[in-house]
Amino acid sequence: MINLFKKIFGDSADITKSVERIPLPQTEEEKEVFMKRYLETLIKHGWVMDPSASASSADKATGDLAVLDPDLLKFLLSFKTLGNDSEDAWFVELGTQPDNLAPWENHLFIMESSVIEDSTISVILQGEDKGKFIYCNEDIHEDAEVVADDFFSFLQLHAYCVELGKDIIKNNQLWPFV
Repeated sequence: MINLFKKIFGDSADITKSVERIPLPQTEEEKEVFMKRYLETLIKHGWVMDPSASASSADKATGDLAVLDPDLLKFLLSFKTLGNDSEDAWFVELGTQPDNLAPWENHLFIMESSVIEDSTISVILQGEDKGKFIYCNEDIHEDAEVVADDFFSFLQLHAYCVELGKDIIKNNQLWPFV
């Protein structure tokens, strides 16, 4: 597994701020707690969520949505909108799902940011890297970089970055999404 924190932050002394990482879940019960803590972290730092009542339909996914990790799908269906208070970073609504598929049809955009033009976080839908999360900007897909190996690792990393704040995490792939 990629050492995500080392890859994103390197050996930088800039991240000395004490921030607790949400432990990665191992059981279904821990997944629920993890998701709750993740959302609480975002909301504590000014993110706004408009909940959805459709999260229970995650087990009935069909078509392109059926290839998603069930936990990711349940998460994406749990809100109508979820974005930061400055409205420059947000999760993509599944209600616009046909528009979420990237032109190369192997990625699903899950986050977008207007901080850096055309910045996206996508999940790979098939192939050897299925389930990995990638960062891309300016529609240059050839330069996409893996930022997380799986859904919960991505949320853990994102929550950590949100806790640190934009001033601390400058110059890494998740900066536009804080």
